[in-house]
Amino acid sequence: MSNHRIPQRRRKKTLDIVAAGLEEIAAYFDMEGFPSKQEVTSGSVQEEIAEETDVHQVEDGSEFEYGFSRGREAFPREDIELAIDAFLSHLIQERLLPKTPPGEAPSFSEVIAELFGDDHEITKKADRFEEHIKGYFGFVDYAAMVTAYDELLDIQNMIKQATGEAAANAQNK
Repeated sequence: MSNHRIPQRRRKKTLDIVAAGLEEIAAYFDMEGFPSKQEVTSGSVQEEIAEETDVHQVEDGSEFEYGFSRGREAFPREDIELAIDAFLSHLIQERLLPKTPPGEAPSFSEVIAELFGDDHEITKKADRFEEHIKGYFGFVDYAAMVTAYDELLDIQNMIKQATGEAAANAQNK
């Protein structure tokens, strides 16, 4: 990772802390039963989606499809915000972030940008993750949540790869 802000001497430890914090967010998606897009394209999850998707007629004659995860088509934004707060709390406990007054905590993507730089691919994925979970009227639709989960999984994989590279670099010194 050539464009990063994490000091080389603390690189692996910092990446380990961030990876552990991301588990807080991933746990939310897992708890809600979200599949990744890779799983959705596999036959077994597609069959589950077909079995659990109900199409209902709406008054204007159009059809409305309920999403896969427990028959819900929308998810409270507040729930995913709590998962992100758990991520931020983890980084604060590990002294990677300073404590902030209530309501002044940085966003998920701001934290990632601070660690990796504005132009890093991880930061771009964090921005897209936040874009997908914005929602409307306090709710995020199912498709946006699946896409956000994929962005999160990509971020986790990139950090795992970077952790391996950092460990290899430390061994070569």
